Amino acid sequence: MGLNIFYRYSEDEKKVIDYQKKMIKKRQLEVKIREKKKTIDDIENSILEKHKQIQELGEKLKQYQEMIREYKERAKMLRDSLERLKKERDNIKDPEKFKMLTREISKLEKNLLEIQENIIYFEGEYDEIKERYQSMYEDFEKIKKEKEIIIKFLKNELRNLEEEYKKLDEELERLKQEIKEKNPHYIEVFDNYKDLYGDLVFSDVSDGVCEGCGMKYSAVEFMEILKKLQFGKSRCPYCGRFIYVRPEIAENQDFSD
Repeated sequence: MGLNIFYRYSEDEKKVIDYQKKMIKKRQLEVKIREKKKTIDDIENSILEKHKQIQELGEKLKQYQEMIREYKERAKMLRDSLERLKKERDNIKDPEKFKMLTREISKLEKNLLEIQENIIYFEGEYDEIKERYQSMYEDFEKIKKEKEIIIKFLKNELRNLEEEYKKLDEELERLKQEIKEKNPHYIEVFDNYKDLYGDLVFSDVSDGVCEGCGMKYSAVEFMEILKKLQFGKSRCPYCGRFIYVRPEIAENQDFSD
């Protein structure tokens, strides 16, 4: 035997269902906005990190330049000292003083050789770092332009999402006030249970399955639920959510065995 259910929803009850749908959409938009912002931040931070690496390499180049300059100045000073000491030694007739100057010259020549070796080493390091710096900088400029295009596109999407969110928030506030004027109880119920049920306080069971917990009702159980269905009072026997049948179905459908 068939069971005809013709539950007539009031306009306020339909508004409550619409309010919940919009609230869920609002939460989804919040997630999308957070994710979009994070994606933009991650890309911008990757650009900053790469730029920081290039700057650090640039600073290292400056340090090597300064180090090479100092070594070359020391080398020049040593060559000047050696030239002076050699001239002085050439005019010395005292054997002891000659030996002393020769030892001093030998010591300075050894120091000069070490400095020249350091100059060769650091100039090689400098050239290698400079080549790496130029390569990184060229790659960075190319990647930066590409990422800036992506960021521009993402920020445009973010603006659209934020505009949609703002519009939806205004619609929700208007809808909430309309419901509260006649049936504040529904808003109180939603506010009291929204955290527990993740905004899905009113669960659609039109297909014999609780939208909230996913429990499928037996045919007998479902018919019993439909017989006693009252919006804002009937609850899922498994998760406790308030249940309803979609208005377009409840008002026109023949629920048959």
